[in-house]
Amino acid sequence: MTDAGIPESAGDLPEVVDFNKDAKELIIASVKTVLKRMADAKIWRSTTVYDELLNHPPLVGHFIRVFTKHKELAEDLLVDAAGSPVTDFDTKLVCGYTLSEIERGLVVTCAKRSWAMVLGKDLKAAEAEELRNSIIPKEIRRYLCYRWQLPLLESYGRYLDDEHVSALGTNMLCLKSPETVQAVGETPVAAIARMRDLAGDDFETVFATTPAAVRGLNRCNDEEFATFQRLAGDEIWRMMSNDPKVISMLKQIGEDRLEVLGPLVADISLANLKSLVDLQVTTMAPIVETFQKAYGKYAGKLLALDAFATAFLNDLARNFRSRNTSHPDDQAMVASDANMKWMAMRAKVADWYRGQNS
Repeated sequence: MTDAGIPESAGDLPEVVDFNKDAKELIIASVKTVLKRMADAKIWRSTTVYDELLNHPPLVGHFIRVFTKHKELAEDLLVDAAGSPVTDFDTKLVCGYTLSEIERGLVVTCAKRSWAMVLGKDLKAAEAEELRNSIIPKEIRRYLCYRWQLPLLESYGRYLDDEHVSALGTNMLCLKSPETVQAVGETPVAAIARMRDLAGDDFETVFATTPAAVRGLNRCNDEEFATFQRLAGDEIWRMMSNDPKVISMLKQIGEDRLEVLGPLVADISLANLKSLVDLQVTTMAPIVETFQKAYGKYAGKLLALDAFATAFLNDLARNFRSRNTSHPDDQAMVASDANMKWMAMRAKVADWYRGQNS
């Protein structure tokens, strides 16, 4: 029952397991026994029954963790066909399957119930045998292997289809949160192919670290992406995984304002972006330039926090909104005044930033 890394190909995935009827009945009975023993040992809620367990995938993950820690409660159940104790996860038990295979079976069973809930189907109906066997799309089922996927099952059912999974291959296993599953699932498959082309040999690494970038890429045409890539540099894919509303606004603010932001386009949050673009570009430029000088490597980190706008940026920008900066001398004066304000706030900003990360 280990959480493996991302396989390089589908051929490296654990095999799909289909339990025969006798093994299935024995496994179910054993899980129920373990649940009762855990409850008796007061390490599990006594009211949780087998059906309730399987209807809540994150609870199954918790059950596996507790069971793994307290396997002594199932010593009489963890034996092979000869009755010898089994202490690892890869030796076949008396039921003919390993603990690792049983774990994968629990993941798939939970997935069936999650898909049924999403689709509004009843898997308990007598005539539902065929549905139980087919409710999970075939292409997706082969990737249901690991316990860490349990909290993602509902999102898989809502947002992924065979077409997406075929395009992703084993990169589907890079989707580690419901939010990234949704972001990728709501994006046309063509965007995945486009991201693969643009990232080239780095696609595997890029997708593993910023899978939601495919959503941002889908919002940009080739010219817009080229502009953002020039400004963001190596951080382009992190930028593409930013709030979609930020990407949309950056597309609308004009090239002059984009040039003022420069690499900060990869970090800036919606609230901070709104605060800055409300200024004349000739006012915005010295404010951003002096901000970067005052806060150095922390400039992007600060602008990534919406709360920074409320705490500091909105008030400062408001003070300069009515300043006339049509002449270079006026711009120099704004730069001087803004620099004094940013420098005066450094200690206060530092204390605030530490509080955001505590």
